[in-house]
Amino acid sequence: MSFVRNVSGLLLTSVVSIPIAFASSVLLARFLSVEDRGAYALLVTFATVAVIFSQLGWPAATIFRLRRVQTPPARVAASGILVVLTLSALTVGLCVALRPDLTERFLGETPATLFFLAVAMVPVQLLSLLFGSLARGIDRFVVQNIYKLLLGLSTLAAMTYVLVHRGGGILEVMMASLAVQALGVLGYLVAILRETGFSLRVDWKEIRESLVFGLKSYLQALAGQVHQRVDLFMIAYFLQDTKQVAFYAIAAGLVQQLMIIPESVGGAAYPQLAGLRAREGAQFVARVSRQSVLWGLLAALSFGAVAPLFVPLVYGEAYAASVAPLLVLLPAIVLIAIYRVLSRFFTAQDRQQANIVTQVVSVLVNLILNFLWIPQYGILGAAAASLVSYGLEALLISAVFVRLTRTRPSEFLVAGRDDLAEILTRVRAAAERLRRSGP
Repeated sequence: MSFVRNVSGLLLTSVVSIPIAFASSVLLARFLSVEDRGAYALLVTFATVAVIFSQLGWPAATIFRLRRVQTPPARVAASGILVVLTLSALTVGLCVALRPDLTERFLGETPATLFFLAVAMVPVQLLSLLFGSLARGIDRFVVQNIYKLLLGLSTLAAMTYVLVHRGGGILEVMMASLAVQALGVLGYLVAILRETGFSLRVDWKEIRESLVFGLKSYLQALAGQVHQRVDLFMIAYFLQDTKQVAFYAIAAGLVQQLMIIPESVGGAAYPQLAGLRAREGAQFVARVSRQSVLWGLLAALSFGAVAPLFVPLVYGEAYAASVAPLLVLLPAIVLIAIYRVLSRFFTAQDRQQANIVTQVVSVLVNLILNFLWIPQYGILGAAAASLVSYGLEALLISAVFVRLTRTRPSEFLVAGRDDLAEILTRVRAAAERLRRSGP
């Protein structure tokens, strides 16, 4: 498994994906009303949260079983598909049963059709997560990268057709997004099974052992997603204003797009870490962390300088209110990068307790601060609550990493010349790949 090759491929994918995701975001802001943009953000976030609640840590377990345990890929793929389809059916049924309470408390006056379209995205996204973990586990990052690029381009094309050519609204956008995701995941299925093979025999031992590992990762992932997404629902609950949801969604969405590069580096690191012992893994993750912090710092500083002019110019004056929470959230890029890289070390070593405790404490702080600050300060309060809790999260995971590995903070926080040289090498490699793939 080549970490440099995988990171270069992910960086290339990120370089292309960022403008695609940005164009989709601008398209939605320009052609939907502010209220519908807020409703769309709530529905898509609801589907994402439902996916995280129902995945039971299976993606992390898939990579662990493939890399550390060396389970045959066909067996892992077959077990994963069976479990994901079962979880999908249970989740869809539960969402339908809870629809009245969910729409009343968090989704406003969402029409039933839009709600069911959001729910239908859950099994598609669960399968996508499984196939992505299989691709990384068997060192076929290229399959995942191609899927992400094609999905992003297809979604942008579908939205452009629906909004610009057809003059459609939120219903048509949701239908187009679901159709693109469903077709994409079918192609993903074929591509992955060609690589892994498929066993028709149900391996209950494999399912049981994957669940044992996955449930520990699940608690971590669940807490992390609650941490990342709950503010949007709390804004909707306390403020009862989808415009405020839209303003905050633009700010949070831009931060997520800026996280793509450090997240890509961390994503390539986990399969590598799963094959290393503790000492080698600590040294490796310290290097990845330093470089991710540098990426995050550069992204936060550079975008913060242009954001006050950039957001109103590109999204429209109606979204000028997104600038203030965006500026508050930008430092969180560095803090999130620290946590996500270091936490992968503990996951790879099957010591997720550190991640779980860190996440639970941080989420509780985030919830308390949101309860106190959103009613008083609105979306600025939500942004400040997220920044404080992400800071606590980074501090706690760093303290545990230092104590357990005897690594000095400077070793995983402060980049040096060698790190900069390595980053430049990866960027050049990604640029060369992009040049070769061009006309």
